[in-house]
Amino acid sequence: MKWFKHFSDSLDDPFIQSLLDKFGAKGYLAYFGLLEIISKENGNKLTGELQIDPAYLRRKLRISYGVMTRIFHHCDVAMKLSGNFQKDLWHFSVPKLLELKDNYTKDLQVSRNKPSLEEEEEEEKKYIKKKSPSNGQFKKPTEDEVKAYCNERKNHVNPKDFINHYETVGWMRGKNKIKNWKACVRTWEKNAEPKRKGDDWTWKN
Repeated sequence: MKWFKHFSDSLDDPFIQSLLDKFGAKGYLAYFGLLEIISKENGNKLTGELQIDPAYLRRKLRISYGVMTRIFHHCDVAMKLSGNFQKDLWHFSVPKLLELKDNYTKDLQVSRNKPSLEEEEEEEKKYIKKKSPSNGQFKKPTEDEVKAYCNERKNHVNPKDFINHYETVGWMRGKNKIKNWKACVRTWEKNAEPKRKGDDWTWKN
């Protein structure tokens, strides 16, 4: 993760003030230092969980075992994290950290979870094979249906041009009757030019 949200009024937070009261600057360092380490170790697959060698954590934070243990126990009691402190392996869980993900990381996770074009086409083929009536009749889409599908995919296909083209050729592709107009839209989107309105990819009349 590139960064996590560190609110500018953190020093006014009662929990942070309690850390400073009890442990001084080391309390502040240990808490936010741990959040940084969890963010770095998990990368883009942020879970809020971390298993770490306490010796490594001590070297990173420059705080003794005893003081670290007391600080993180204080955080545990305040329900800011939960910790399990074994001799050679400490386990932390900070579920709230997931709420502090930067927008870059959120967008990257969404894009990585989005199925590829080939996967979408394969899924749609399976769906059509399962749901299509036995007579295989094709129903022409309306312009609104094409527009909604193009907006959903955020592509650059002009719905009106798409409809006009296939009306002209009798909803044929080459010598074959079109069976799935959405597949045709996906083919068009590879070469279509965008009609940009700010950052919002939508087609208007």
